[in-house]
Amino acid sequence: MKKLKVSVIIPVYNAEKTIDRCLNYLTNQSYTNIEIIVVNDGSTDRSEYIIEKFRKKYNNIKYIKKNNEGVSSARNTGIKKSTGDYICFCDSDDYYEYDAIENLINHCKDADIVISSVKKKYVNRVEFSSIGNLYTSEDEKIKEIIFSMTKNHMINQMWCKLFKREIITQNKIFLNHCMHIGEDLDWMCRYFRYVKSVSCIDKVTYNYIIENKESLSQKFSKYFFEQNIVANHSLECLYRFKKMDLSIINELNLLKAWQSLMIVNSNTCYMKKSEKIEYIKNIIMSNKYKEIIKENKKGALKGKIMQLNNPYIIYIASFALNFKYVYFKNKK
Repeated sequence: MKKLKVSVIIPVYNAEKTIDRCLNYLTNQSYTNIEIIVVNDGSTDRSEYIIEKFRKKYNNIKYIKKNNEGVSSARNTGIKKSTGDYICFCDSDDYYEYDAIENLINHCKDADIVISSVKKKYVNRVEFSSIGNLYTSEDEKIKEIIFSMTKNHMINQMWCKLFKREIITQNKIFLNHCMHIGEDLDWMCRYFRYVKSVSCIDKVTYNYIIENKESLSQKFSKYFFEQNIVANHSLECLYRFKKMDLSIINELNLLKAWQSLMIVNSNTCYMKKSEKIEYIKNIIMSNKYKEIIKENKKGALKGKIMQLNNPYIIYIASFALNFKYVYFKNKK
């Protein structure tokens, strides 16, 4: 029986503090038929020096150096250079367990996608996300898995999963390099259109390190609202394609709209007060925002705040709520 080959793609940008740990776990995997594709996306720190140390020691590392164009471009480069039967992704500040690839392959059963559990390590807590143990090629069961992944946000990330390289390359499923927020979700939704079989394992293979993570998903961007809505639209298209209930999409759109308003007073937003108010005004005046509010007439505080058309009041509310969050977080 052919021993399946797995390509592990790691985009790297200024990861000198974490890339050593990431590569150490991957080069010492219990499953050996893997190629590790490291894409250096224009790092300016010591990342290249650390990568080169591993490359000299391990002959299954492919090292690609390119100009800085973002994580989507780096992952696309890795996909094009891959030769494995399956592809999996790893962020340079996270790491797979030593037996991760073996566990994923052992439960593969020629599925189009293999999904494992993930451990999320926050500063003061640890969370686990899982779909459970099952294999299915039934369309209704696959719909249930998609819904579960939507609920626990596992559909938002590309890691802790195996993907058939043939499906990706034949259908030209590459990341949208113009997206800097929600690009994983957008890609996952397009991949799931071609999924006919799914294997899930209730075992942790991936460690997602959130403490001190400089993730774009946690940073302010003036395009935060637009790009999150684009990503949610991809999810909506998948749900329509699968003839699934769209109510959860409306909930997610409301959540992203709320986060887009509240993020102006996060510690990653360096705009002036007048710029923040203008940012809020642009969101609440958009047709998409009005559509979201119309679809979600909530009686809770969040809904009431969002229905206000006054950017000044919304700004004050976001400031007060952010202060309350930071205060109680620091009190713990």
